[in-house]
Amino acid sequence: MESKNIKNTDGSQDELDKLRAINKELEDEIERLRTTNAALVKSEEKYRTIFETTGTATIIIDDDKTISMVNTEFVNLSGFTKEEIEGKRIWTDFIEDVDRERMKEYHQKRRETPDRVPRNYECRLRNKWKDDKTAILTVALIPGTRQSVASIRDITERRRAEAEILRISEAERRKIGSDLHDDLGQHLVGIEALSTLLKQRLDAEKHPETHRAAEIVTLIREATGKTRNLAKGLCPVNMEEGGLISSLTEFAAQIEKVFGVVCRFNCLTSLPVRDNSMATNLYHIVQEAVNNALRHGKAKRVKITLLSIKGGLCLVVSDNGCGIKAPRKTEGLGLSIMGYRAKSIKADFQIKSSSQKGTRVICRINREYLS
Repeated sequence: MESKNIKNTDGSQDELDKLRAINKELEDEIERLRTTNAALVKSEEKYRTIFETTGTATIIIDDDKTISMVNTEFVNLSGFTKEEIEGKRIWTDFIEDVDRERMKEYHQKRRETPDRVPRNYECRLRNKWKDDKTAILTVALIPGTRQSVASIRDITERRRAEAEILRISEAERRKIGSDLHDDLGQHLVGIEALSTLLKQRLDAEKHPETHRAAEIVTLIREATGKTRNLAKGLCPVNMEEGGLISSLTEFAAQIEKVFGVVCRFNCLTSLPVRDNSMATNLYHIVQEAVNNALRHGKAKRVKITLLSIKGGLCLVVSDNGCGIKAPRKTEGLGLSIMGYRAKSIKADFQIKSSSQKGTRVICRINREYLS
């Protein structure tokens, strides 16, 4: 009775009811948080499973370039353990020197102007064993954060296969070109000499079929010229006749003559290109770059420059055209082939183009690959 009178007099029952209501709200909120947390845990497990089983090496990169998370595929590719990577290394540690500055530039620009950075690009990797690896990276910012996720696909074997196919193709081209020049070409020269002798004898005898012999001589000379042109097209660089420099000089002169534009070749290096395959691939890169400048860029002036740079050799083809647009999926085969040729000789390849400044095709080769 006494306690009942106290509750009624001091209002403690109302306070108790309030506390019970608050407690109920707290219990409901705790339950909601437990449910949310369980959902988050389940969601995290789901995405971590996807992250681990995606089939490609994948990493999460923080704003300061630190790698915060890696999957097993990346561990296998890099040769380091998760404990050695996560939170301890920046992602450019795994990029070769030749591509590192470009990757740093992309990383910064992705956080400033993401639309101006490619989503997919190729680069060379460095792993624990210092193997020569080539990969295609797909990188994107995680929405609402300054973190990015990078998927890394190792295409080293594919690139090696492509290089080998290109090497075999070039070897076959050289062989066919050599056979045309040294075998069929010489055979035609011999026939031309005999036909000329026959014409001279018929002419001396005032034979009525002298004009037929003259026609034969003309046709054989045309066939000889076509054979030489075919041989030159199949084997454009003759290492015994001045090599790449001589071929590019002749190519520039031919472009001026045929297209009526200014095309100049400048050699500003004493570094030799002794390997025929490398010289041939560089020649074809120039050939494709100049053709693009004339056909697509509508250029009136083209400059081909071979020069020494720190650590190696650089080939530059520049023009004053209207630039080239980024190719669609169904276009740009010539650009892709230039890239393949450059990679087959371990060269760094870039194309810089704008409507105001024309196009520059740049191919850099380290000195170690020239010997």
